[in-house]
Order: sequence, then C-alpha cells, then structure tokens
Amino acid sequence: MYRKRNEINILLDLDILIHNDITDMVTEPCDKPTFVYTHWTPNWHWKELVPKKTACFVNSSFVKWSGDTASHIFEHYMKNREMYLKEYNSFDKYVFYEHWLKDKSVLKFWPTDIFYNYNEQTETQYKFMEDRKICLFNTSHLIKLNRRYYELNNTPTEHTEIWERYDDIE
Repeated sequence: MYRKRNEINILLDLDILIHNDITDMVTEPCDKPTFVYTHWTPNWHWKELVPKKTACFVNSSFVKWSGDTASHIFEHYMKNREMYLKEYNSFDKYVFYEHWLKDKSVLKFWPTDIFYNYNEQTETQYKFMEDRKICLFNTSHLIKLNRRYYELNNTPTEHTEIWERYDDIE
C-alpha cells in the first residue's frame, strides 16, 4: 500500500449516486484519509450503541487518500483481518472503533453537506437532494432491520432515472 506521495486514491461503493460535479473532491491531494461522517445517524447511538460496538459514524462509501496516508489503517487491519471481521462485521466499524475513536486526528471527514442517505429515517429519506453531490443507499444493514428500503436501481424518485442515463454517456 505504499504509493507516491501526491498520488490521489479514491474508493467508491457501488451503491452511490454521484449527481453533481465532484472534480474539486478528487483532484487535490489530502494529508489524511477522508471518509464520510454519518451525520444522519441519530445522536442517541453515541450513548446507547457505541459502548456495545453496534453503532458506527464512519462510512467508507467515498474514501480519498493520498500516497501512503492510509497505509497504517490497511496494514493494521491486514495483520488481524479475520479477528476484525469477526469482531466488527464491517470495515467501517473497524475504522471507527480501532482508529477514529482512539485518535480522532487520524482521519478527516468530508463536509456533511455533500452526502445524504436515501434510506435513513431523516429529513432526506426517499428524497432527491439537488444541492448535495452524492447519495448513499447503504442497504446491506437495513435488510437485517426488516425496514423498507430502496436500491439504486428501483427508487420511486429521479435517482434511478439519473443512474440509468449513465448508460447513454459516450
């Protein structure tokens, strides 16, 4: 995971919709790995669920890092990958509990007005937020909760239509 100092790396989830220009987000190097902060997660999770290690405020749907600025996270994870998978059940929870909660200076977060979550029970649920750049769907954990949710390809809003138009771009 050692890379050139200013080489920019971006990791994207498949279930996101980029519907505004992100050029400014992906062209400048960064000094720390930059994740999405799940500002839509209710605050009561901090008190009730974080101590049980069942909540998470870090999301890796859109991660940026430069050079080897994320090497310490990756190398630490790979040393005990099976243990962390069993303990946290997701890479996001691993980063949250093993890195960010222990030292908040190791990560950066994107500004919260860039992202929104289509399926979370907030003011943005099932809405198209034109002023934001990226919509997350994050359905994997909703299946277990037996809640209604939409995938990117079957929304009742313009998200699916925008996503399908990408097939027409030449």
